[in-house]
Amino acid sequence: PSSVPAAIALKPGVQWFQQRDGHWILGDPIGQHHLQVSPGDRAIIQLIGQVPLGEIPQRCQCDRDQLRQLLTLLAQAHMLDGVDPPKPPAKRFTPFKLLYFKKSLINPDPWLSRHVDKLRWLWSRPASLFLFGGLSLTGVFAIAHYLDAVVWGQALVQTYGWSLFLPFGLLAMAVVSLHELAHAFTLKHFGGVVSDMGLLFMCLMPAAYTNSSDSYRVNQWQRCLVIGAGVICQIIIAAIAFWLWFITANSASLHTGAYLLMVAALFTVALNLNPLARFDGYYLLSAATGINNLKGRSFKLYAAWLTRHPSAEFGRDRWILAAYAPLSFLYLILVFGKLFLWLASAILTHIPYLALVLLVLWLIYYYYPEKLPGER
Repeated sequence: PSSVPAAIALKPGVQWFQQRDGHWILGDPIGQHHLQVSPGDRAIIQLIGQVPLGEIPQRCQCDRDQLRQLLTLLAQAHMLDGVDPPKPPAKRFTPFKLLYFKKSLINPDPWLSRHVDKLRWLWSRPASLFLFGGLSLTGVFAIAHYLDAVVWGQALVQTYGWSLFLPFGLLAMAVVSLHELAHAFTLKHFGGVVSDMGLLFMCLMPAAYTNSSDSYRVNQWQRCLVIGAGVICQIIIAAIAFWLWFITANSASLHTGAYLLMVAALFTVALNLNPLARFDGYYLLSAATGINNLKGRSFKLYAAWLTRHPSAEFGRDRWILAAYAPLSFLYLILVFGKLFLWLASAILTHIPYLALVLLVLWLIYYYYPEKLPGER
């Protein structure tokens, strides 16, 4: 807002959740929006609606600009009672949006609430012990038959070639969908709210996603379980697929399907556990260390050191952030460096075809309407 309103208050039911690193999370009653603030900002926000806004800067020793910024953040996060959140500026469609975008489909929370009681035994101690024993036994057998699996996979590729891509992709999407349900049910089991599920498109490849941001309201161990539940689900799928492959005859279609399912599950596990990209591995590391916004804070730490400004990080967190930033930077260089080399090779090899593609993209960029159909 350009000016501070005379009377304003937080929405009823908003909740505070303290984080291990000293920050606080303010969550709305239905678990859709969360805002992380410092202890000083929390002291300011707690006075909103309790005292006149004009007295807050004097009580908290802050200036009016800081108060305006907090009010803007609260409005954007739908935390203020009777205040409509500001409309985001209309974004022009560009071809680069096709590389990554989300499509929200449903609010699954009512459905999850109806069915979570039927599955609570999955988080019991006996079920955990049984799962640990079963996966350990599967791991021993899988290592013993590792070479057999590799040889079978090589023979499968030589026989079917690129025709395997479609069934492998469909199985990978099914695995990821179950992975997201595992996140959702685990968060629901611990009392959280799952407000949104939908489709995520990365380089036009579809996958499911779950909004599990309400995991901030549970404790650190439970949050690790919420994030790790998806990976555990994938490992269970891989274990079941391994045994189906192991006990069926080589000529059976189930043998081939089970092998593809096992590889799809293990491939998505390896992709998900990368802590240097914003997949489950990153959020699991963030939850385990108790450092929210791990990547952003790690680079801010180096920015503070380079500009010789004081840093708010201290103790163990500082060393974790100091180690994460260079690793993340090297990862970005490797990924984009490889992408650049591939693009350069493709341009040199197929210049006429790429020139046509670039021309089409340029025409889309300059002549496409300002808004997509249905976009608000």
